[in-house]
Amino acid sequence: MGAERPARAAVRAAVRAALADLGPGERVLVALSGGPDSLALLAATTRVAAEGGLVCAAVVVDHGLQPGSAAVAARAEQARILGCAGADVVRVRVAQGPGAGGPEAAARTVRYAALQRAASDPPATAVLLGHTRDDQAETVLLGLARGSGVRSLAGMAPRSGLWRRPLLELPRELVARARGVLVFPAVLEAGFIVGASRGDGALRVGGKTVSYHRTTAGSIGLQAGAQSTAMFILFMTEDALRKFQSSRGWTAGVDASVTMISVGASAQMTTATAQQPVIGYVLSNSGLMAGVTVNGARVTSLKL
Repeated sequence: MGAERPARAAVRAAVRAALADLGPGERVLVALSGGPDSLALLAATTRVAAEGGLVCAAVVVDHGLQPGSAAVAARAEQARILGCAGADVVRVRVAQGPGAGGPEAAARTVRYAALQRAASDPPATAVLLGHTRDDQAETVLLGLARGSGVRSLAGMAPRSGLWRRPLLELPRELVARARGVLVFPAVLEAGFIVGASRGDGALRVGGKTVSYHRTTAGSIGLQAGAQSTAMFILFMTEDALRKFQSSRGWTAGVDASVTMISVGASAQMTTATAQQPVIGYVLSNSGLMAGVTVNGARVTSLKL
């Protein structure tokens, strides 16, 4: 039985959520900067696209602002290696001087315009952008610095027209800090009347799978159209991890209190939340789920 790394599983679950409303044959573009976030997004999108019969293509925007930026063609080759149906390099000219709003703002303007043109011929239903929580914080701070006032507090939306940002709400910093991560990539809802959930997953410690597990529980709050979720339980302390590993059967809310991350956590995460010994979150085809609990979820070991 194979198991995905927690971060990779989370990215794929987030991409599935972002593309859940698309059907076979629809075209999706991924904006590829060459950085780790956009590469992770592209890798996940090619996998999800293959599962759902979508057409995935990548677009690399070359701003020509840095020496040797012509080498961005190598990024297109990365996209082809990852299995993209197409990968294009679009070269743009960034306005300079007064009125341009600074090099970053000018580059952003031409980048979005180039992506929009790329999405029109051939037509694409969505353009995926690799913005993360760090980018969100930077956007808010830059907006405040430029005098945008309270409008800038809204930051970037996970979905706005053509643009979709699957990585915006992923708590990857918490995943990186966790002593162990229990990953259930697909928790299936047995039925809305019965309300039972079940899924198989793995415990990852130090970047390696150390054991396999099954979860069974009452409904964790799935709405209609969201019959499958990815569930993550993060053990943030050695003590919490040790207690889980030494148990013969572990139940959330009984053997340990689980603090849930929900919608808007990117703006509302507190130091107190991040310091809790056990943290959980659930991704569905509607995104990061709000108002859910994993309390009552029983986790048992699988002998393989």
